[in-house]
Amino acid sequence: MTDTTIVPASLSVAQLIERLSEQCGLFGQLIELAGRQRMLIDESRTDELLALLGRRQQLVDRLQRVGAVMEPYRDRWSTFMAGLPDEARYRIRGLLDELARSQQQVAAIDARDSELLRDSQQQLLQQTGRIQQTSTALRAYGAAGATAGQGFGRQA
Repeated sequence: MTDTTIVPASLSVAQLIERLSEQCGLFGQLIELAGRQRMLIDESRTDELLALLGRRQQLVDRLQRVGAVMEPYRDRWSTFMAGLPDEARYRIRGLLDELARSQQQVAAIDARDSELLRDSQQQLLQQTGRIQQTSTALRAYGAAGATAGQGFGRQA
């Protein structure tokens, strides 16, 4: 079997390792931003949170571009991996394990932050409901006071 039948794309093994390493680095940046994201959510710093989410989206877009470059490998992954020297195979598996851990960590952080945002939204809705109830009560009190005042004025 020649290298062209084993390697399904034009990337060399070294280039594949570089792309996987790049993905690991991008996930590391996502994890760093996730820590800042939590703080911004806790402190209700909406403008900064939106800017951070924009940076996150840029990282996700880069991850997708790198993933697209590696797409041809997925179709024949087993064949490709079987044809690699042990050292390269271990290095690639290590990077894939790191990617899997990073993906799980980002997903867990996002789930936690989504729950926090839902809780904040629910609290805001409850506060808004209380404000509306208070406004209704004040309007009713004001109307009752005005009516009582009119009646008092007629008797005088």
